[in-house]
Amino acid sequence: MRNKRPVPWFLIGLVVLLVTGSVLLFFKNKRYTPSPTIPTATLDLPEPSISTQVPLNKETLPTEDCKLALETPWEYDESNPITDENKILEILNALSGFETCHLPRQEGWLLRYDIWEGKQEEDRREYLTHLTGVPGACDLQLWLRRSDGKLTPYRLYDARESVKEPNLLYMDYDLCVSIPEPCNLKNGYHNLGMGTDPYFLSDYTTAFLHDQTFKANPQNGIVEAKGWFIRDRKQNGEGLFVYERTVSGGNAAIHTDLVTGQTYTPIKQVRYIYFDLASGRPVREVFERTSAEGNVYKTSRDMVLSFYTDLPQDLRSLLESAEAYRKNLPGCP
Repeated sequence: MRNKRPVPWFLIGLVVLLVTGSVLLFFKNKRYTPSPTIPTATLDLPEPSISTQVPLNKETLPTEDCKLALETPWEYDESNPITDENKILEILNALSGFETCHLPRQEGWLLRYDIWEGKQEEDRREYLTHLTGVPGACDLQLWLRRSDGKLTPYRLYDARESVKEPNLLYMDYDLCVSIPEPCNLKNGYHNLGMGTDPYFLSDYTTAFLHDQTFKANPQNGIVEAKGWFIRDRKQNGEGLFVYERTVSGGNAAIHTDLVTGQTYTPIKQVRYIYFDLASGRPVREVFERTSAEGNVYKTSRDMVLSFYTDLPQDLRSLLESAEAYRKNLPGCP
């Protein structure tokens, strides 16, 4: 018998936001807070092999050749970076198109998560989505929580033809609501009410354009951008594009260092985003934040994305567990 908890009032506001849409605050990074424990069966899962790119075989390759719409200007290295914002935007646009082209065109599953500070065993959120086979389209998303080597499903967005209408199941609050939003590969907020950033597909072009408005307000501090290329034989024989974003001053939020646990307010924040030129995907981020005392705090994350033609049995069991939970929840379509 399920121990139900009362639906908090803030959840009603969340549902309204899901219906009306939201603005993605791309450049706000914070460590996730633990979610409430739920009475759902968990499975012991082996840690998946780490891959910072979608592993594609001949069956999953796009039907057309994917080409980066950019002649790589190797002369722009770290000692001679690009500072022209129009040029940086052009590069980000080209990488976005290249990344989208590499998205598998066949039906299958994408699993997305981050590894912070190289700690593969650390508790984290993971996100699963079902690709329909139509380019760029999905019809299901599942938020999972990994803790102590176990995965537990928390929320299920389902827009498959087998359901009456798209709906979102909150297993952490015994609630099921209708969601008119289509399945979104760039922003998990629209479907699950949360997500990692970037999501299954990145959206750095939108974020870059958002910066133009952000930096127009002096209270946000001074925002600077630059970019350069790195030749890297280890990265699929290709190289990397590094996008650096610096914010000096402004009304910065309080941060907590992931290593020491110390809290501080940064007066300067630098974010380095590394793009794989073989796929267009962002694969790594490094953050450097300087406090008023002059201390520099560094954190990093690797962004992992894997593709499955057939959903592995352990993940399928978790999905079936969420579906059974929804079936037994009164009032859920």
